[in-house]
Amino acid sequence: MKFILIIIYLFFTITNLYAVPSVNVEKKQISNEIEIQNLKIENANDRLEATKERVEDIGASIDRFGILVAFFSVLITAIVIYFSFKNTSEAKSVAQEEIQKWLLERGEEFVKKEVTPIKVSLNDTVDAMKKEILDLNDKYQEEIDELKNQLNEKGNEVLDNLSSKISESSITEDNLSSLDKKYFESQIKAIKYKPLNKRTFQDYKKIILFYIADKNYEKADELLERVFKYNFKLKEKSWLQYMKGVSLYKQYSETNNPDKNLYNNALECFDRSIELCPYFVNAYTAKAKIFNVIKQQYTEASSIAEKALKIDPNSYDSYISLGYATRNKAYFEEKSELYNKAIEYNKKAIEINPDLELAYNNIGSIYKIKNDYENALKWYEKSINASPNEWVYINIFIIHLISNKPFSSETEDYYIKNFNKNHEVIYHLLKILNEIKTKNITSEKIVLELLKNWSEKNITKKIRYFSFRPINIWVDGEKDEKIKQNLKKSINFFKKYRVKEEEWRE
Repeated sequence: MKFILIIIYLFFTITNLYAVPSVNVEKKQISNEIEIQNLKIENANDRLEATKERVEDIGASIDRFGILVAFFSVLITAIVIYFSFKNTSEAKSVAQEEIQKWLLERGEEFVKKEVTPIKVSLNDTVDAMKKEILDLNDKYQEEIDELKNQLNEKGNEVLDNLSSKISESSITEDNLSSLDKKYFESQIKAIKYKPLNKRTFQDYKKIILFYIADKNYEKADELLERVFKYNFKLKEKSWLQYMKGVSLYKQYSETNNPDKNLYNNALECFDRSIELCPYFVNAYTAKAKIFNVIKQQYTEASSIAEKALKIDPNSYDSYISLGYATRNKAYFEEKSELYNKAIEYNKKAIEINPDLELAYNNIGSIYKIKNDYENALKWYEKSINASPNEWVYINIFIIHLISNKPFSSETEDYYIKNFNKNHEVIYHLLKILNEIKTKNITSEKIVLELLKNWSEKNITKKIRYFSFRPINIWVDGEKDEKIKQNLKKSINFFKKYRVKEEEWRE
């Protein structure tokens, strides 16, 4: 009889040994699920839901597991006894009696002592896992919220920078960087998924500025006409007028459209913007730019910029306008004493915004006018370090030209590789002039061949806002008459690419 009991005890023990590892396997599977959650943050929410369902299934199965362990333990024991004594009816009888006796006397106690602790332990483990999952969910949600905040901050930064760039940029065409373009394209997709009643003024502002910076003026104007009808605040309506003016000005200054009504209409838009919001500095600086660059009325441009500074003493765009107007007054009116004042205006802009490449470029150009090429190159390099700009490279080529030095192959390689050659006409003019001078080309035939090769490129771009005066002064100083004639012939050839409507002083 004791032998039988020992066998029963051994089988119960073995059964429990097998049961616990199987539970541990389930526990390990759940742990693996949580580890996967940590590795795949991007899919956290979906996988967390799946893990929760998994845990609930395991919890439900545990309720049935304890009873099954006890039942199968007894069943296995009974089967062993049966087969051990199947040749005798006494064995059968003993087995039945022992099973019934054990179930009555120790079955409940066994479940309570052996099975229930396992069940409780597993329940505690599952509860702990559930808590960990909830903690992870909170953690991931915090990280997601932080990423959203960072994205919004970056978006606002890009938007502000772009707004400034297209409102008071250099006198050449600015190009939207690939990074900015990618950001705005993704923003436009997101905005288009919003219902109309959920879209904000900022949404429309992003799209319009993107279209303008990407030179898609038709889409910008279409959207502006539609949005003008919306019931926005006065400041926001002022922004819309300002953006309309910028679009019109860009259409005139960056295309071959000779219609002067474009910039006159732009001025009207800026005036309406100021009427709606008298403290909107951007409208003042944009207006000052037209008087500086297009109308060449530098006193008026300075007056407008000074009004803007009274509104915002930290308006670096206003200092840029003052520096530009003062430099040109010094240049065209031959008032050299104004150059230092123009430099100070640009330095003031740099104090406010050290990343303003235009201010560094403007200072370099002042030193170039003063024939101080060493300082000019120093400031052009600072401009490139702040933000590489195609026009700065053109200025560097001009300095090499009038210094009678070959172009730097490193500088040329970078220029050709990284810019889309908005100033391709000017670059090739400078390159041909440089080749004539540095190689002492006296043969008219060779020069005509160089010009012919260029003309076969069928370039349709035009030269805007470029004065030939420094180059003409340099050519006049050439002592070799044949070289001088070849230089003049080349300059006259390229002058046909100038925008005829612009009456630039020679």
